Parts: sequence; C-alpha cells; structure tokens
Amino acid sequence: MKRKRIITIAICVAGVLAIVGTTLGVSLAYWRENKHASLYVEFPLEDENPSLKYQMMVPVRATGYSTDATHSAYERIAGSFSVEAGNYSYTLANAADIDNIDGFALAGWYGGVALEYIEIPAEITVKINGTQITKPVLRVMVDADFGDYSFGGVNTAIRTIIVGSNVTEVDQAAFFGMASLETLRFIYSEDNNDYLYLRPYSFGGCPKLVSITNPRPADEDWNNSAAFEGSGPQV
Repeated sequence: MKRKRIITIAICVAGVLAIVGTTLGVSLAYWRENKHASLYVEFPLEDENPSLKYQMMVPVRATGYSTDATHSAYERIAGSFSVEAGNYSYTLANAADIDNIDGFALAGWYGGVALEYIEIPAEITVKINGTQITKPVLRVMVDADFGDYSFGGVNTAIRTIIVGSNVTEVDQAAFFGMASLETLRFIYSEDNNDYLYLRPYSFGGCPKLVSITNPRPADEDWNNSAAFEGSGPQV
C-alpha cells in the first residue's frame, strides 16, 4: 500500500509539472525595471531584440550629397522626440515633411534598462506625428539635441553592438570611449551593396574592443581604419 501511494504521488507531481511547463511555454516572459519611468516593463521572450525599446530613432531625408569628409548623405528632419515608456514618438516641426522621410537614424539611447548589447535593425517602425512609419535605418547620428542620450564616453554597460545591414554611415565619435565594448558585428546583406562609411573615432577609444566581424567596405577614397583609433589591440 505504501509503495502504491508513493507511485501515485509521483504521477501527480509529474502531471502538475507538465501543466506548468505548458503554461510557461505560452505566457513566459521576463521583467526588467525601467528606473526612469518607475515601473516594470514586460518583454515577451519571443522578442529577440529588446534593445529596440531604448533606441531613439529620428527621421532623415537625403541631402543630395554623397558621403565624404564634409558631407553626410542623410540629415535629420527638424522636430522633437518624446520619450514615454514603451511609446516613443517624433513630432515634425513641419507636418508636410512626413512625405520626405527616406529613413531613420539612431540618435541616442534611452537606457532605462542596462542591457549589455544593442542591435541596430535593418528597418524600424516609428510613430511620426501619430502615424506609424516603417523605413530603413540609414545612419548613426551624433546630434547636439540628443547629447543627454549619447553612447560615447558615457555607457559602461554595453558589450556588443550589432549594426544593421542598411546603415551606411556612423558619425564621428558616435561610440567613442565605451569602456566595456568588446564585440562589434556588422550585418551584411547581399541585397545591399551600399558602402559603409565609418567616420574617424566612431568606434575609437574602446580599450576592450577586440572582435570586429563582417565590415562592409567603403569606397576607394575613404579609409575606415581611422574609425578604430585608440581601441583594442586586435583591431
């Protein structure tokens, strides 16, 4: 009788664990504290890039120039960025400019959560004047209006940066002096043959940066090596 009771209990425990496992498979999520907003934000596990929630993307348009030492191919369209937990938006100074958006640029990092990596996507959807706009991410921009949200010389948490396949330019000193940055990976797409222009010191002064993979080439008149000035010994 005692042996049968033990077997029955074991079967019941196994059944409970199976039910719990099935439930977790459907609704499992993890929670991180958003200190700036004084609340907790739920990220489903199927969200493969939670860093998107903290990337400050601004709309850009083509300047008419090719990228060179003094010109960028894309400029920010005037407007203001609003930071609300889980609901970032950009308001254009001129509403008619919504038709002039060619893409987006990463201009800052609202790091309410100390993630150890940032993955810049190939494209993103951003709320512009109340309308969801999906466009490619074309540039990493250093902009004085977003100085309080910069990466360079400030962020000590990020260890890995992944640069999306549509990014064609990274501004000077955009990621300069990141003390913990170890790995830099550029996503290459056979569908995108655009050059990648890394301005001087864009990834410079990062003492732990020792791994760089898949960088796209620049044109023959541009030297990307200056981008890594003062970074790790393997660069």
